[in-house]
Amino acid sequence: MNSKTPPYVILAEFNVPEEKRSQFLELAYFDSDRSLADEPGCHQFDILTVEDSATTVTFYEVYTDRAAFDAHTQTPHFLTFADGLKRLALPEAKITFFSRQHP
Repeated sequence: MNSKTPPYVILAEFNVPEEKRSQFLELAYFDSDRSLADEPGCHQFDILTVEDSATTVTFYEVYTDRAAFDAHTQTPHFLTFADGLKRLALPEAKITFFSRQHP
């Protein structure tokens, strides 16, 4: 990562009904695996679940910068993920963007 620009961090929180959870996670694992393997600007892509909520799934993603994240949204694996979200008819994710300050 460029030491002059802080890493770009995304938290995306999805509300996934239990009956759609396995399909959603399959799509999420594919997007995460391909992002880490194929995108030099993607440094971390964690898929997190909340202990006391069967319906909340959160992505924690770290990119070199905003340009690397923007490039991510144009990749074939992201477009497959986005298409899958449309098919599952899930509510819009809550997405928050950060610039990591430390470490």
